[in-house]
Amino acid sequence: LSARGRMLQDISNESLEQIKGLLFLFETGQKTTASLDLRQVLDNAVQGVAQVLNADLCALAFPDEKDANQISIAALYSPLQLKWKGEATFALNDQQAIKHAMRRRRQVVTTDVEDSIALQKLYTLLGSDETGPLMVQPLLRENRATGIIIVGNPRTKRPFSTSQGKLCQTLADQIAVSVENARLYRDMEEKAGQLTSALRKQETESEKHKAIWEAEVQRSKEDAELFAHRLYELEIRAKKDIEEL
Repeated sequence: LSARGRMLQDISNESLEQIKGLLFLFETGQKTTASLDLRQVLDNAVQGVAQVLNADLCALAFPDEKDANQISIAALYSPLQLKWKGEATFALNDQQAIKHAMRRRRQVVTTDVEDSIALQKLYTLLGSDETGPLMVQPLLRENRATGIIIVGNPRTKRPFSTSQGKLCQTLADQIAVSVENARLYRDMEEKAGQLTSALRKQETESEKHKAIWEAEVQRSKEDAELFAHRLYELEIRAKKDIEEL
């Protein structure tokens, strides 16, 4: 009976964790997809993943547009007092777990991190003096890794469960879509701004050309009036000369 009771208690705890995870998942999905502001999407995403997985920290990183081997951390959330400076960049070749996740387009979970110099460097970049279990989940769009979710437990040392891995993968699908939409919206805003600026410049140039044209017309009118006046004077002088003859 004691063994059965412990087993039921374990099942109850696991079910409770799954329910809490699903509730957080729903809430995070709503927050992530509710905005088109890229900064807000990224901040909501890392906070949501950390809460859903009850993790010590969560970060989002993306390859550099000009150099795919350089990875930049774009957002980080942690309830811990981390020493993160607000930006960090590392070479993909220096972090094999992240490289493997992005190249293979599949989740990577690491538990044996005590002797990993690479992961110690990664945690240092994330502002943590400690290391712990790590989960790396690629963001996939059209079978291509566009970014990476980094989840870690450097303080609690809690390993990530299979159910947490599935929750992270589900969130990654939502985040990938939201990030792509926010980037498209940002690009559209930039293009709209550029077009507006070009139109204003064209309008300014048009006004300038119009002013020049109007000045030229006015000058032509003045020249015509002057010519007519001189012609009239010549006619008067000619008549006078004829009369004198």
